[in-house]
This record gives sequence, C-alpha cells and structure tokens, in this order.
Amino acid sequence: MGTRQRRGALEHSYRAIASPWLDAEQWAQLPASFRRQTLARTLLDIVADASGAGPAGGFDEPEAQITRISFELDQQGWQDVAALLDRTHASLQQIHADSATRAGELAGAPTITSEVALMLFRRPPQPT
Repeated sequence: MGTRQRRGALEHSYRAIASPWLDAEQWAQLPASFRRQTLARTLLDIVADASGAGPAGGFDEPEAQITRISFELDQQGWQDVAALLDRTHASLQQIHADSATRAGELAGAPTITSEVALMLFRRPPQPT
C-alpha cells in the first residue's frame, strides 16, 4: 500500500485483499478472552468507519441502510438467525467477487468503497 522512511529504514505497509473469516466451529475453539479482544477491536473499527461516513455523505444514497432490531429468541430462533447471517456472509463474499471480476473486465470502471456490518449478540439484562 505504501513505503515511507522511518527511523533510518524503509517501512512497507500492505493492505489485505482477503478478509479472515472463521466458521462458527473454528471461532468457538478460540479462547473467550481472545474472542472478546478481537471483537472489541472490530467494534471500534465499525463505529469509527460508520461515524466518519455519516458527515461525509456515506449514508446519503437511498440504498444505504442502518437497522437495529432487538427481540427475544428461543434457542432454535438464535440458531436460525446465526445460520441466516452465515448465508448472508457467503452471499456478500460472492457479490464482492463478482463485482471485482466486472471491475477488472471494465478497466477504470468506478467502484463504490462499501462496508456491511452484521452482528448477532446476546444483550445484557436490562435493569427493571
């Protein structure tokens, strides 16, 4: 992504072209403390990106969306939502790959830098 002089040496920075993704089984095998730390960093990045996008017009397009849904689920409902998000993630990856192919075929075609954040989590008990 770039090179710069730093402390008498050249510092090279790179940008990942593939996002790491673990399936539910792999994620479950990681220590809870590591999962919490990873999630905290990801949430900070999501909030920073969305907060910066707002004033810059990132939500101006009619198709831009932000939705928040809170509800009660039984165990089956929880599993159904988790499976839906897994399928959604796979579909998003395919859409991205198809888009990259089209952009490559149409050299110089404009692209839209985009971000989708999907979350499923257990809310802490609310005070009554």
